[in-house]
Amino acid sequence: MYDSPLVRPSRSAFSTATTKPKVLLVDDHREVLTSVSRVLAPEFEIAAVATNGHETLEASQRVDPDIIVLDIAMPGLDGFQTARELKRAGSRAAIVFLTMYESEEYVAEGFRAGGRGYVVKTRAHEDLARAMKRVLAGQLVAPSIKSLLTIADGGGGHAVRYFSDVPKFVQEMGDFLHLSLHRGEAVAVATQTPIRTGLARHLQGLGWNVQESGTHGPYRAIDSADVLSAIMRDEHIDVDRFAEVIEKLERHRIATAQGPTPRLVVVGELSVPLFLSGNPTAAMEAERLWNQLTHSRPFFTVCCYPATFFDDRSPETFSAVCAEHWAIA
Repeated sequence: MYDSPLVRPSRSAFSTATTKPKVLLVDDHREVLTSVSRVLAPEFEIAAVATNGHETLEASQRVDPDIIVLDIAMPGLDGFQTARELKRAGSRAAIVFLTMYESEEYVAEGFRAGGRGYVVKTRAHEDLARAMKRVLAGQLVAPSIKSLLTIADGGGGHAVRYFSDVPKFVQEMGDFLHLSLHRGEAVAVATQTPIRTGLARHLQGLGWNVQESGTHGPYRAIDSADVLSAIMRDEHIDVDRFAEVIEKLERHRIATAQGPTPRLVVVGELSVPLFLSGNPTAAMEAERLWNQLTHSRPFFTVCCYPATFFDDRSPETFSAVCAEHWAIA
């Protein structure tokens, strides 16, 4: 079983450490071990390396790592088998898979095996260290939003998706919502116009009768500015008004969701406009209140943040946003 998506992450396991986190690095190719060690060395202690599953089990007992970076395709025990054996042996280490395999089936199996993160090797230099930090802080890290939908397995959760290319993001999110609608789930989109319009066009191309605004069967779309105007009072989020919006979404879910997992999938972009308007307090209020008001509901939520949004902001802002989410894509 996966850890419950509704369990809130710890906030600062990485930042409060007084020494570098200890890493056990596992891959059956020595050149990969050397390359990844160089990438991680500034922020992590490479406590041991291993080239197969049996070496991994021995090294884990010997060095007691905080985190294990684990390949999947290895001789003898593969990465999935090794992860399960580590848990049976009582290892406390968080596991991040680092692999060439990108398919959703492999990602889902990685989390079923006990992984907390999944990074594709072609993105190791850009993503691995950052993913490890977020895993140590309590979040799951997945390579795509579709894989998070599978990981949640019909339940709720509050995830964040960072993106740098709007057309690619719209296509990925459109495919994600296509899968959700195909499963009989209800959908609610609350974003700014470019994303909302792009999603509607993409879904229309896949055969869904949706528009960029209004309610169309299980699909509901609204401008994020309209939501914010309904819930803001004196530069802060009004809790009662926010609760009313969530109750409307719950009624939409009950009326339209079908199938074995009648949940609501929400794609939202409420905090970004608040940050951009110079109101970071309200932006973080929106994230925290969403957690509080939806934690017992079958809402799978994806918050959308442009990656460039954080270019001119402190690392603490990025960490604070991550900490309010169960998982990161």
